[in-house]
Amino acid sequence: MRWLVKQKSELDRVAGQENTYLRLKALSSMAKKISPSRNDYVVQLKYKQSTRLLRFDSYRNVIQNMTIPQDVRKVKITVEGIGVGLLEVMYKYRVNLVNFEHRFQLDLQKQNTSSDNELRLKVCANYIPTLRNSHSNMALIEVTLPSGYAVDRNPISEQTTENPIRYIEIRYGGTSVILYFGNMGSERNCFTVTAYRRFKVALNRP
Repeated sequence: MRWLVKQKSELDRVAGQENTYLRLKALSSMAKKISPSRNDYVVQLKYKQSTRLLRFDSYRNVIQNMTIPQDVRKVKITVEGIGVGLLEVMYKYRVNLVNFEHRFQLDLQKQNTSSDNELRLKVCANYIPTLRNSHSNMALIEVTLPSGYAVDRNPISEQTTENPIRYIEIRYGGTSVILYFGNMGSERNCFTVTAYRRFKVALNRP
């Protein structure tokens, strides 16, 4: 169950055909052992001075939703009974960007090449923690190339290994590269993107 949940949430995508097969096989095996008719449990949520209950049994196995007040910052959850279920907590928040301090440092350096048809960009980034030795959540870096340039299938080289790249996505015909990191610390994370001139440069100005 934990593996299935992790696969569902990790980068919100399926890693490949092999993982899809494993997920379906795991679901079919789990379905043989889990029967909703056995469910008989109560989920209790406590926050501030309030207590809310969600009951699940063989007659009430539908998805139940509950909205918590916006000013609640701490919720205690207790489950009692027998059965199987999945509890998902979803939240959203707003950030005041007027006096917002950036939590990431990003540097870009164009490297010398032997031809104008080749473009090499060295990108370095790191997380600026508020607490020592803390890490960010999932982070991504998007490299959008100048007009006329595009990357091949394997555009990344010379990458550091401290916080490894989890997934690389190429978009828009190779004109944009997105790199996903599971997390990022204060260590410098560097990599090089190599692109080649494929088209005429649009709106070329001196």
